[in-house]
Amino acid sequence: MTTAPGLRSVSALTIAVVAVVAAGGVSAHRLDELLQATRIGIADDRVDLELDLTPGVAVAGTIVNDIDSNRDGTLSEDEQRAYVSRVLQDIRLAADGHVLPLKVSSFAFPSIEACRDGLGVIGIRATTPLTSTRGAHTLTLSNEYHIDGSAFLANALVPDSDRIAIHAQRRDGAQSELAIDYSVADRPHAALPYAGLTVVIALVTAAARKSLFE
Repeated sequence: MTTAPGLRSVSALTIAVVAVVAAGGVSAHRLDELLQATRIGIADDRVDLELDLTPGVAVAGTIVNDIDSNRDGTLSEDEQRAYVSRVLQDIRLAADGHVLPLKVSSFAFPSIEACRDGLGVIGIRATTPLTSTRGAHTLTLSNEYHIDGSAFLANALVPDSDRIAIHAQRRDGAQSELAIDYSVADRPHAALPYAGLTVVIALVTAAARKSLFE
């Protein structure tokens, strides 16, 4: 999902700062935990979920074996698809208390060698229809996949739509649960002069992610 130019509310600045700080905070868990980074994009007609799974070296073998069900040393498309389905079964997304059915839109897997070296990122993208009426709403995420051996990072993306504004994000201590308070307006929210901040955030976030492997 591509971030639209310009940030549309003060809450967007909060989103970015929390993301960068949290990204640095999970770096200590890279060897013996599965890093799960989830990003939620709220649009006019849908919710997009982006999930990146990065197994640390110490847990990579377990994750690979979970995917490679026939133990032939390759990750077939059927095995990848089955694994993605198992992961999403442990993820619950709800809007104003109503559970939203997630549908896989795409996925990408690294080589087994990259996974075992702690450098492989499994990318899962899913989406669900959503029609939000005018006013205040809350979207909640609960991720229970591999919950005992993971480090979690969860954030909302800056909305593409000028009608949607993110006001607050509330997390549990582990960040496996996230509540996003947002509102939908009849007309676009007024933009604030934060042009260029998205680029700075992207650079800082990339630097924090790079530190995971140094």
